[in-house]
Amino acid sequence: MTKSSLGRSLEKKHTPKRVSKTGFVSVLEESQIDDLVKYCAATEDTIVFRDRNEASSFERNSFKPNDASVFVTLPRKPSWKGLEGNSEEYQKLEEKEFYRWRAQLARLEESNSHLIMTPFERSLDIWRELWKAVEKANVLVQILDARNPLFFYSPDLFKYSTETKPSTRHLVILNKADLLTDTQQNAWEEYFKSVGISVLFFTNADTEMTSLGSRICSPASMIEKLKNLMPEGSEVVSFVGYPNVGKSSTLNSLLNRHNAKAAVSATPGKTKHIQTFETESFTICDCPGLVFPNMAMSKAELLLNGVLSIDNMREYLEPVELMANRIQISSVEKLYNIKIQVQRGISLAESILAAYALSRGMFTSNFGNPDMSRAARIILKDYVSGSLLYCYPPPGKSDQEFNNLVKENHSYPEEAIVMPGHVASTGYGIKDSKTQQSSSGKKHFKMNKRR
Repeated sequence: MTKSSLGRSLEKKHTPKRVSKTGFVSVLEESQIDDLVKYCAATEDTIVFRDRNEASSFERNSFKPNDASVFVTLPRKPSWKGLEGNSEEYQKLEEKEFYRWRAQLARLEESNSHLIMTPFERSLDIWRELWKAVEKANVLVQILDARNPLFFYSPDLFKYSTETKPSTRHLVILNKADLLTDTQQNAWEEYFKSVGISVLFFTNADTEMTSLGSRICSPASMIEKLKNLMPEGSEVVSFVGYPNVGKSSTLNSLLNRHNAKAAVSATPGKTKHIQTFETESFTICDCPGLVFPNMAMSKAELLLNGVLSIDNMREYLEPVELMANRIQISSVEKLYNIKIQVQRGISLAESILAAYALSRGMFTSNFGNPDMSRAARIILKDYVSGSLLYCYPPPGKSDQEFNNLVKENHSYPEEAIVMPGHVASTGYGIKDSKTQQSSSGKKHFKMNKRR
């Protein structure tokens, strides 16, 4: 990057260009130019633009994705030692250490081309709120999505909590546990016990407790268990979790008899500050929703876990193909009342999307082809919400055996709504050629595939 182009970038405050376009990358790739300037000011380091192929502190492709989690840590609050009473200098120290932490994560991602860093919270102010929640907590609770607990679980958070306050007790709550069978719940309970973490199962679903598994707690029983878990003389329980895992909804269930309610939002960073609520037994500390740094193999994986926005995705075939390889096709057929037939030269993802689009009368405006992009967004949202169910097994458990346990009360609609002239009887949901638009859509689709 030339001096002049860097100057223009600073002036316009644009995001640095991607490596694929320029061939250069900074230690804070994908961050704003403002972040680079802040980093330089905080660390007194020099930011250089270099060729991506140059030697790095980590040997490229030198370790497996699971091993990368060892290097993915949370930012630590620096010590006050030597800066007592000097809040201005301490804030500068916080900023300096925070940007050093971000640079470390960026270097890790740069040095391993097969790994990508998940989006994570980049606001120092939000992390400061987490530090407060950890310092206050007598019991620190992580709320996770029961379908993929380890994706949302941060072992380093509990490690940092122990470093800050050794007496802190730790607890994991698996929310949306009604989507798991009793056997699946038992498997996850055994896993977390093996790593020394207590676990509770909970759901915010409007379902009678008698119809749920024996391990799923009611709000009253959860309050009692939290009370029993607390060290003697303590009174603060801090809740931490990703957006969309049901943290705020869980708190609202626990606070049902109180006027105070936790705000529910699917947007990370919507809540900027800690909220506190009083129960009869203890104080609840609600930390702002945080997305922790983690490693993933593909953007498709991030989409399926609800980390990236489905509405903003551009490539839809890869995540649908990944989804299709995880769930039973019969589940898709049952949910949408369609029949999927894979044809030669057409991928499974295309077959699913074409069948759904044609059964609903979804066509593109130009050639009348099935609108697979629109269909993909609907189907992927159903997967993220749990309508299409897939549950990740604990380490060491067979993925196929774990997901062959079909939840009996996981209901599907008896009859799907289809457009007039369309039925779900053939591969693309077309009964005959009575509907000219339907038959033409099928025709164009096949012709385009042969090209």
